[in-house]
Formats: sequence, C-alpha cells, structure tokens
Amino acid sequence: MSEARRDLPRALVEAAAWALPDHRRAWGQAMLADLDHVEGLLARWRFAAGCVRVALVPPRPGGYLGRVLALGLAAAVGVSLYAATPATHVFAVAFAWLLAGYGWLAANRLSPGGLRRLRATSAAVAGAALAGVAAVVGLTVYGVTRYPWAGEDPAGLFSIFLAVVLTGYLAAALTPPRAALPYRGVAARYALPAVAAMGLLWAAGTLLHQAYGWGTTGWSVPASLVVPGVVAALATRAHRDVEAGVWVAACTGLLAGLAFFASGMMLTYASTGWYARDPSTIHDALAVGVDPASYIVGDNLGGLIIALLWMPLLTLAIGAVGANLVGDLHTRTQPD
Repeated sequence: MSEARRDLPRALVEAAAWALPDHRRAWGQAMLADLDHVEGLLARWRFAAGCVRVALVPPRPGGYLGRVLALGLAAAVGVSLYAATPATHVFAVAFAWLLAGYGWLAANRLSPGGLRRLRATSAAVAGAALAGVAAVVGLTVYGVTRYPWAGEDPAGLFSIFLAVVLTGYLAAALTPPRAALPYRGVAARYALPAVAAMGLLWAAGTLLHQAYGWGTTGWSVPASLVVPGVVAALATRAHRDVEAGVWVAACTGLLAGLAFFASGMMLTYASTGWYARDPSTIHDALAVGVDPASYIVGDNLGGLIIALLWMPLLTLAIGAVGANLVGDLHTRTQPD
C-alpha cells in the first residue's frame, strides 16, 4: 500500500473542510486531526466519506432553502436549454449539473445569519456578470438553432467546456473571496467603464474593416488590452493599494470575457450578409461544403468560446502588471 494512496482520504477531508463556511471551520480541522488516528485504508476511506457527507448535507437546516432554490433553478435552466434544440442537449445536462453542484456548495457556505457570505460581492459586477452569462447562453442557442452546422460538436467537448467555464464565471462573480470585501465598490467604479471602452474598440475594429476595408480587426483586440492595465494602475494610485488594482483587473477580466463573446457574436449575426460576399470566407466555406453564413457563425462561435478562458486571464495579467508598476513607483517615491 503506497503512501500516496493512504493520503487520498486525507485529501478528501481537506477538500471537504475547505468547502465549509467559517463558522464550521473548527469542525473541519477537528476531523483532520481525528483522521490522523484512524488506522487501515478502509477505515480511513469510510471516515473521509462520512466527513464529505456531513460537509455536503450539514445536520443543521440553515442552508436548506438555499439548496432547494439552487437545485430548482439548475433544473429549470437545464430543462429549458434541453428543450431548445438537440444541439444543446449535452450543454444543457452539463450546465444543469454544474449549476446544481455550485449552488449546493454555495448554500452550504452561507452563515446561519443569512446571506452574509455574499457581502464581498459587488452588486453591479455580479449583475453585469449574470447578464453576460445569460447573453452568452442566449447567443449560443440562437446560433446553433439558426445555423445548425455551427452546432456540430460530435464529442460534446465544446459544450462541456462552455458549461464549465460559465459556471466558473458565476462562481467568481457571486461568491468572490473574502479578501475582496474592501474593494467591492472600487471594482464597480473602474471595471464597468473599462469593459465598455474595450467593447467600443472591438466593435470599431470590426465595423471599420467591413465598411472601408481597413485592417483594423488586427489591432482592435491588442489595443483594448491596454485598458485593464490603465484602470488597474489608476485604482492602485487612487487607493494606494496594489490589491485594489489587482481586484479591479480581476473584475475587468471577468466582465471582458463575457463582453468579448457577446459583442463578437452580435457583430457576427449582424454581418452575415457581409461575410457572404467576403472572398476569404466564401473560399473557406466551400472547402467544408457549407454556406458562408453557417461557416462564419460556427467558426466565430468556436473561437469565442475558447476566448472565454484566455480573455479574462490575459486581462488579469495585464492589469496586475499595471497595478504593480504603479505600486512599486509609489513605494520608491515615498520617504524612508
């Protein structure tokens, strides 16, 4: 019996302890201490399974209503998406299960006093994120319904990837870390205007290219990525706190990923007539045997689904650089 296998039950208990709310952390630490005295692999696994069960279904009814609401909402979303079109069946099932799991864990982390666990959430950022996730789902369902070839996903990989990423967006927006509490107002003041500016740059690049043939689509995205660095630097300077700038960058990235997808697909749907006359699009569409509109919708849909992952990460990285540069400059200019 390897040491690594013996440590698996402990890793399971540690994960269960991590998922507990603050008022139950002492219980989780006590269970970890008790596990050290349990001998035998089967006994350790039985003990770990019991800890997980109590963590997921606590004996007190504090989060009962929240769990019921979470499961009901997840089921409603799953049924609605499943009924929309056969192309959304895999996504509907995966998204419903992930929403139910996240909702269950989030409800368990609520303190006995109610929704105090959400006090670090910025209402503006959370509302924008919810609207963004709804827009992503709606634009995706419209695309695969209106252009069936765009929904071709035999292995279901894109559908599962999209479900996982969107659940991550919701978790980041609705249950941010406690360390974000001092910056919830800061995030709304800086992140929302930053994302609006980024969206204008993306739209301008596409529209100028289509109207005048300018090569603006190539620079619009890199140009927009200057914005998170600037707003994170401004937040750091205004509040003299690098963490404020980094949290602004994180919220900007969260909303930028959703806005990039939504603006990209709306521009795609509005420009299918233009793409139908674009020589490069016609050439690529003929190569796979579909009409240009279906080809460009499917191509952009796949690319923008992937962008839901890299856009927030890249935005966060650039914003963190801007925040740290200003923070270092401020530190060097202060007297000893």
